[in-house]
Amino acid sequence: MIQFTQRGPKVNGVQYKATYQKYKDMEGKEYIQIYSRNYGSFYFPEEIRAQFQVENRTDSMTDYFEMDRFNVCQEHELFPKVKATLEAINASYNKRKEKKKSERHLPKVSRCKSPKPFHHEYVSKIRFPELGKIVYLSCVLKKQEAIKAAQAVLMLTENANFKIVVC
Repeated sequence: MIQFTQRGPKVNGVQYKATYQKYKDMEGKEYIQIYSRNYGSFYFPEEIRAQFQVENRTDSMTDYFEMDRFNVCQEHELFPKVKATLEAINASYNKRKEKKKSERHLPKVSRCKSPKPFHHEYVSKIRFPELGKIVYLSCVLKKQEAIKAAQAVLMLTENANFKIVVC
């Protein structure tokens, strides 16, 4: 039995890594092409080869290597399952993209070497993308503690006009 998961087709409990791409042919009909993620001919098992025409034009004589791939057309009985899997992949991608976009303006905390000359210890570096400011704290702190400390440093009036503040 063939199942289509987000990581590729699964046959008899064995996962075969693959990617999905949606295309339209010359007549405007939709089809989904499934590429294996591993090189080598006969990557996909016989169960898939029995239902689909698997292509692989690898030529080892000329060092041309290709991955197995097959098309699932609209007329095929498994097309709705493959399309649902592709939509789930796209929804997951869009969800990650939105999360990353929403976190873009949050302060970023990292550990780096001190910007002071001849100081080789590690410090906390906090970037504030909205303000365009960077604060270096002389010790490594946990994320939330570092953000609070950096915000307190930026609230001081003598640091208000600087782009980079080293404490």
